[in-house]
Amino acid sequence: MAASLPLDYHIDDQYQFSLTKDEVMFMKDETVGRQVSVMVDGKIPLQSVEGFTLLKRNVIDNSDIIEAVRSYLQCETDDQPLGLGLYRTLGPVPGAYAFRRSYPGQFAESVLVHLLPKHSKIRIWKGIDRRAEVPVRMGEIPLWQADNLGLGNAGLKCREEVFDQGGWCVRDTRVFIEVLSGKAFTFAIAKLPLPQMWHRMKVHKSLRSTVEEIQTATFEIRAEYYDNEGQD
Repeated sequence: MAASLPLDYHIDDQYQFSLTKDEVMFMKDETVGRQVSVMVDGKIPLQSVEGFTLLKRNVIDNSDIIEAVRSYLQCETDDQPLGLGLYRTLGPVPGAYAFRRSYPGQFAESVLVHLLPKHSKIRIWKGIDRRAEVPVRMGEIPLWQADNLGLGNAGLKCREEVFDQGGWCVRDTRVFIEVLSGKAFTFAIAKLPLPQMWHRMKVHKSLRSTVEEIQTATFEIRAEYYDNEGQD
């Protein structure tokens, strides 16, 4: 069980987040929350027509998210292609997780977009030194996991956000977040060409037409299709 948090670990309630400054941003959005809640309540997986449609409506077609991501990743043009390299569902688990280890001098390689249903709650860990090295271990999920003591010793503080009606959150893949309640439909995005270590996502061939329909000239879904007997 995670240790209790001293009061001085908490970021002031007036602290404002922006992706460029803080490597994380969020919006409380009832429309997004309602759509995600329908999938969660219906136990509809992300790898489905509904899941990819959710991605299209709330990420690819969301100019606030896409423009912020392009700026943060220092895209050279407004139409430089982006790509989706991973999707998964995160739920409440002990500890804070990041998708990428952090080292001094690193560049912004990729971001995560979380779509949150109603009644979700997350804890965001941030600090003045954006490249603070935090002791990590491979967690159960498996992602890079850190405990509260290590995060605090690295100078990071936390802020908890409740999404009563749902919403979305975008963060650098190195930022630590905890899902305290609810689910987080999670999509990893980077500039093309995608990082070499990102393997193609395995998607059932029945979804090929859906994936091809929602792709655009500036947003690629890096998929490898398979049938019940193996790959195409």
